[in-house]
Amino acid sequence: MFRKAAIAALALLFFAPAAALLGIGVLMNPAAAYCAIPAGTVNLGPIPDALTVTTANGETFTLNRQQLTHAATIITVGNGITDVGRPGIKIALMAALTESTLRMLTNTGTYPESANYPNDGNGGDHDSLGLFQMRPQSGWGTVAELMDPQYQARAFFGGPTGPNYPSPRGLLDIPGWQQMDPGEAAQAVEVSAYPDRYRNYAAIADSILAALTNVGSAAGGVGGPAVSSSRVVFPLPEGTWVLTSPFGMRVHPITGERKMHTGTDFAAPDGTPILAAADGTVTVAEFSGGYGGLIVIEHTIEGHTVATATPTCGRAASTSAPATA
Repeated sequence: MFRKAAIAALALLFFAPAAALLGIGVLMNPAAAYCAIPAGTVNLGPIPDALTVTTANGETFTLNRQQLTHAATIITVGNGITDVGRPGIKIALMAALTESTLRMLTNTGTYPESANYPNDGNGGDHDSLGLFQMRPQSGWGTVAELMDPQYQARAFFGGPTGPNYPSPRGLLDIPGWQQMDPGEAAQAVEVSAYPDRYRNYAAIADSILAALTNVGSAAGGVGGPAVSSSRVVFPLPEGTWVLTSPFGMRVHPITGERKMHTGTDFAAPDGTPILAAADGTVTVAEFSGGYGGLIVIEHTIEGHTVATATPTCGRAASTSAPATA
């Protein structure tokens, strides 16, 4: 019996003050990218003054403390709602980044009174307001409610305890959202005229979560600094794998859609070890929605801090453990 290892081709390295998340290796069965497994929670840490990030299409910009504070609000609200977990929080961050770049936007053209509430500038898209650009005319809430970032986050997550249940639908009201691509899940809530935009911010959402949270077992959180390394290796032993799906457009094996495949898939026999790409420290070991068990290892390579993410439907390693390539 074979398992599939996927090597992410969109290797986003952010050689900036904040550590980045680089998708390197995945060990899974053919449906593992869409398997529904209980999600882990995250622990909010200190909010940095700034975070420099880069989108999938190569745009680099810096989020300020106010924007990161809004991200922290989304994380806090998501943590307090059953079944959201880290995957749901990531989807919410992707949506807010796409819609407002994590800013509380007024809409003085349609709602002059929106300027009376704390805000980060004026928007003006139809009658949209706030972090998620929610529209009062679509039933998301009143102007006063939608100028409250906590209310917007609760409305986005939705569910039986959400302020608008059952309509407009929040994330938890979308059937099978855990099995959906995160960008597709964000679009299912936002119902945007530009549905492909959300995936552009997936890596930034990961970077925000890495910068603002400590993820770990009940016994402890993230460990010390990343282990220095000068060696990077392919994550499957030589001679054990075959190429099964290259990077590029393909017919999706689960949904049957023709869409971009942002990785390269390899098959290897059951029991084949998956290797750490470099020496480092395990900083995340949790169940993470559609990814299954998620392991993140931080590395210091030639003075730069990077990380490799390894989703797996198997058992995750303990946090704060050394990892050797």
